[in-house]
Amino acid sequence: MKSPTTPKSGWTQASALHRSTTKVLGAVIGILALFVTSACHLRSDNNAESGGNFPDRPLTIIAAGDPGGGLDQAARQLEAALKAAGVDQRLTVENNAGGGGNPARADLLGRPNDGTTVVAESNRIFLNPILGTTDMTVDKFTAIAQLTNDYLIWAVRADSPYQSAKQILDKVVQNPSSVSFGVGTVPSDDQINILKAAKASGVQDLTKLNIVAFQSGGDLNTELLGQHVEVVSTGLSEAAALAESGKIRLLAISAPDPQPGVAQGVPTWNELGLDFTVNHWRGIFGPANMPEEALTWWEDTIKKATETDEWKKQMENANLTSDYLPSAEFTKEVNQQSEEYQAILKEVGLAS
Repeated sequence: MKSPTTPKSGWTQASALHRSTTKVLGAVIGILALFVTSACHLRSDNNAESGGNFPDRPLTIIAAGDPGGGLDQAARQLEAALKAAGVDQRLTVENNAGGGGNPARADLLGRPNDGTTVVAESNRIFLNPILGTTDMTVDKFTAIAQLTNDYLIWAVRADSPYQSAKQILDKVVQNPSSVSFGVGTVPSDDQINILKAAKASGVQDLTKLNIVAFQSGGDLNTELLGQHVEVVSTGLSEAAALAESGKIRLLAISAPDPQPGVAQGVPTWNELGLDFTVNHWRGIFGPANMPEEALTWWEDTIKKATETDEWKKQMENANLTSDYLPSAEFTKEVNQQSEEYQAILKEVGLAS
């Protein structure tokens, strides 16, 4: 008996249909795989340009000072410039004042080390450990980027008999306590700007210098105008308004090169024959061992922010010098300054 042909025919048609469907599905899967692979490459390229997925949550800059102070201004200047540079992640500035910046730094170290929180600080980050007011040594932090320099000046009243810094230093070399200097606090860059000048001029015993500390730059200027001190050492940004009004005269600036604006024509210490500078910087720090992706993002994005017109406008309005340094260079600057300051503060009994 012959086998029925119908089942054979049905099987052949089903097999052909199966092979056809398999080919179509294979083609579709191949196309989908190609699409997914291309999308993955595109995402990978985009992540490489943006530093990966960071930041994927809100960002915080802790300002280690009161609202309106120098570190608060630094944080808010950076906030505005970051937005101008295209950062659309939510960014908040939080003030944590008092305690010489120690509470702000403790706040940073107490938060998750995910790179989303940083602190705007000055060289108090190494000065406080030198003084022994905290065990948070500088190696507990990552120096992400230097932002600005507020170079230090010596200023006198407009009616002062002193016409130059050299006049003052000549007198101080003869009698270190004969001139009264005002500074914002001790120790500080204000004080270092006096100690270095005196030491470079030949003063042997720096402890005999007559240095009086006040609460702030505003108090310092009031004391100068009130004739409670003869000379002040302070940041250019603190003295600019009084200099422009003609109430005080600027005698020297701690910058490495001559400066424009209100400081135009004011001699640098180098121009006066004294081989030193004082960099009163403000910068951004994270915790030690912060994620590399986050460090790279902050470092690169801050650089872009400091190139914006918004940042340049902020610097001009505040009489500050934009002085960006990336992490490696900033770390070197912090470590060198720490060693140098410890040595000179030891001479005046403020460091061991």
